[in-house]
Amino acid sequence: MVERIKKEIKTHRGRLTLMIVLGALLLIGWRDLESNSSAQDSPNPREILLKIQNMSFGNNNPAIYLKPGETVRFIIHNLDAGMKHDFVIQGTDVASRILDYGEKDAVLFTAPRDEKEMKYECSLHALMMQGRLVVSHDYAFQR
Repeated sequence: MVERIKKEIKTHRGRLTLMIVLGALLLIGWRDLESNSSAQDSPNPREILLKIQNMSFGNNNPAIYLKPGETVRFIIHNLDAGMKHDFVIQGTDVASRILDYGEKDAVLFTAPRDEKEMKYECSLHALMMQGRLVVSHDYAFQR
């Protein structure tokens, strides 16, 4: 079989066939590479640390701005002595586990592709502990 292929490559038709096959393989590989990179958008997601203290996320439940489609890693650290807390993004299945004092948890979240505003909260203390999650193309100007 190898001898037959070597003989065929020496002909004009054989070289043309080989170029078509190699070109097709390159296109398939390139397409797969592009689809994998666009699915991840960022190999290292931006990390957002939310320290829970005095019944508040961070500094008084800050508005958090994300780009459409951006993937972020929320790191939640409960520094509220004697209290249990969690982190939930309303309307999604993103939620940390319930944290005792001193515990940390992390969750990944990929923002929707459309601009919108969402809420995050502690499901145990939602009246006091909630903030805005703003998905916007011009989030950098609103930090």
